Amino acid sequence: MFFSKFYLFALLGGVFLLSGCASTEPVRLPRPDKKEQLRQEQKAAALAEKITAFAIRGTALNRNTLLLREPELLVERLKHLGFNRVFFHLSPEEEIDETIAVFNARCRRAGVDVYACFRQSDAVYKPAAGAFWRKCTAKKVTLAAVAAEFAEKNRDLPEEQQFKGVVLVMTPHLFTPSVPFRPANCPYAWDSKRFGAGLDNEALMNYSIREVGNAAAAVAPLPVMVQIPDFYYNWVKSGKLPAGTLLKFSASGSGKARELVLLNSGNKPSELFSKVEAGLKSTPAAVPVLVAVNLAPHTAVTKGELRRRNWGDLVRSIRYAAGRYRGSRDISGVILGPYSRLEILLEEK
Repeated sequence: MFFSKFYLFALLGGVFLLSGCASTEPVRLPRPDKKEQLRQEQKAAALAEKITAFAIRGTALNRNTLLLREPELLVERLKHLGFNRVFFHLSPEEEIDETIAVFNARCRRAGVDVYACFRQSDAVYKPAAGAFWRKCTAKKVTLAAVAAEFAEKNRDLPEEQQFKGVVLVMTPHLFTPSVPFRPANCPYAWDSKRFGAGLDNEALMNYSIREVGNAAAAVAPLPVMVQIPDFYYNWVKSGKLPAGTLLKFSASGSGKARELVLLNSGNKPSELFSKVEAGLKSTPAAVPVLVAVNLAPHTAVTKGELRRRNWGDLVRSIRYAAGRYRGSRDISGVILGPYSRLEILLEEK
């Protein structure tokens, strides 16, 4: 049965596409009875029904997802929940080991595409000891350099174990003066008072757009998706950033627009549409757009992530948002994550 095994899941914090924590072994719980199995299967089907209208239905995970150690069961659960794409966060120093390779192969056989996800905020100089630090220093750490190293490793894998694409999570606004870790060749700092032509914020945004182009060239011919926060569009709307700036993230030398992911900062169901409305309406129809929804770990979270009391509350929120998205423009898909929080809600009574 789909829900024949149970585990305790640790919360994974962070931006839509994941964050790291110490790896732990799964703790097995008693096998549920048939009534409990049926209850969870029905809950999974309720969510799958609400997202099935979208061509791309994704979730986010990383190496610390406990069920990764049982790839067949994990893939089975992903399919029952309606997902057909996985966004797997990799840190710059992370190797594509046997665990990840086997998971990729299981996903490919099941018709689930696995995309490697890299965060711009990870591709920076950091004070760390050991061989990796020396290697990074020699290579001048940038997102493009990280992508190029990944592409080489990915090409060396058997075809069925390879990642199908790449996601670049772009967050130039995080490089404020108080953040000591910076990409190579990037002297700019993001500041609320530094908007305007030729000032730091615009320069940092343009630097990030160039990094996307360089990283995309490094991983070609793999398709590249780009994720940006929804509130960037408010800066364009208010004139703080030049019109058309954000569309450059989706521009491609091949002439085919890259898929653009809007990270939804909505905290309430009504905000799941209002927070991304500007981005959906201002992005040309030729640009494929997805909406990513981060689930809050608890109801005390008041911004940036979706609060929900239980599984039914989540399903109602997604049903409302899906209807509003489709009424605004055609979107390519939705992403719900991190996967660990979905599992916790699914297993709760």
